[in-house]
Amino acid sequence: MNKKVEDIVLKLGTTFDTVIIDPPRSGVMEEVIIYLKHSDIKNIIYISCNPITQARDVKKLLDKYVLESVSLVDMFYNTYHIEAICYLRLR
Repeated sequence: MNKKVEDIVLKLGTTFDTVIIDPPRSGVMEEVIIYLKHSDIKNIIYISCNPITQARDVKKLLDKYVLESVSLVDMFYNTYHIEAICYLRLR
């Protein structure tokens, strides 16, 4: 089953210790950012093919989370495309 995160997470009404998000190039929807900021999720692993929108989204979370690490993965050799992986930890 392939569903959008905003269609599932926002309706669950439960909490998680860790979430892994891998949004489209446009980044995380604002509703999901708000959900994350108001939750007690301890760890966020954010995977992105667009480091620009990833940086924008991570910046919105920094008042509640600490950016612990960033890793870049060259998934597409001989192209400019990379995957960026950020690990954020609850303050």
